[in-house]
Amino acid sequence: SPLWRCWIPSCNFYSVKIIMKYYPAIFIILLLASTLPSPGSGRDLVDLKPHLELTGYYDDNVDFSPQSSSSDISLQMSPGIAARLNLRRMPIEADYTYTRYQYLKRSDLTRDFHDAYIRTTIPFAKTFFLRIHDRYNTVPLDVNQPVDQPSNLTQKNSFSVMPFWEKQLNSKNKLKAGYEYDRVDYTSSGLTGDDYNGHRFFIRWDGDLDRALVIYQKDQYRMKYFSVAPDYTQFLPEAGITGRLSRRLKFNISGGYSFDETGGERDTGYVYAIEGDWFPTSKIDLAAIFRRERTTDIEGEPYTEQYYQLELKYRPTKRIALLSHIRYYDNNYQDADNRRINFKLGATYRLNKWILIKGGYIRIENVDMPAAESAEANRAYLGVDIVI
Repeated sequence: SPLWRCWIPSCNFYSVKIIMKYYPAIFIILLLASTLPSPGSGRDLVDLKPHLELTGYYDDNVDFSPQSSSSDISLQMSPGIAARLNLRRMPIEADYTYTRYQYLKRSDLTRDFHDAYIRTTIPFAKTFFLRIHDRYNTVPLDVNQPVDQPSNLTQKNSFSVMPFWEKQLNSKNKLKAGYEYDRVDYTSSGLTGDDYNGHRFFIRWDGDLDRALVIYQKDQYRMKYFSVAPDYTQFLPEAGITGRLSRRLKFNISGGYSFDETGGERDTGYVYAIEGDWFPTSKIDLAAIFRRERTTDIEGEPYTEQYYQLELKYRPTKRIALLSHIRYYDNNYQDADNRRINFKLGATYRLNKWILIKGGYIRIENVDMPAAESAEANRAYLGVDIVI
């Protein structure tokens, strides 16, 4: 690979250009790390954690096709390793995971993917920090398809550098402000038009009303310069309140308004969300989310998106956990109403501190779309996660 070739004597200029495009954080972080002292006393310089995921699936509609369906058995193999470099003032975290989806009958769906990141936050002073992050991972091509279906996945590299200032003004008020440069590159030819370089300026204020209730207000101004699509700028003010009503109940309510400018025209929209977490007993966790966004596209067509999500986790013993998850997603655009329902029922068993056994059932359904595009799929899975 280009990355490996750069570490051997035959390194060439082309390899360096490829690495600087897709892995710029590696150079920046390692350069800064070389100027810092060794780790604090009592800590190893490097912590390594190998991990492995093996999961078998049965799908009754592997293409998520509205017209016809074909079933198949597949195996997901995901070995990887996580690392942490314990420098005194600059801890560096990194992780790499290789994933292969192997299908029994549909070999055309077999895919290989890579997921890697490196990140660090450097404190230059008590109130001034620099955050660097670079990730190369898999993302869905089409939000209307199952997000983990191999034929619907592509690879994306996202890189960001963010200097920011953060200070506790007094016992009740905190202020954070900064700037972020980010760059996104997609591997798929279908999304290369979405590659962009961006700039973001932000400021956030948090004020404690009491020990259990916090209000906040944040503003951000963002500019994106796309490789093909029209460039745009966005101003997004948002406010919210978060708190804990009791030891077992917490919530967050937020709302904002966006002002987008694309191609010389300004579009507006709003977004609001309600989130809650309830722990009725020490064995039950219940989380709920409602989010709604309304905006317009660059041609002025209205677009509305909303989703409801409910998740229940029950732990009858220290080793066993049962999970139920349902998500209802709805978007309305150009006279098409796309509703998607995701349901998951699963269980995990902690065999020991390294091995977790898991299994369950997943159903995905698209409804109320144009009739020719409606589809449904059912999936059963059984697997093991190992972290050493």
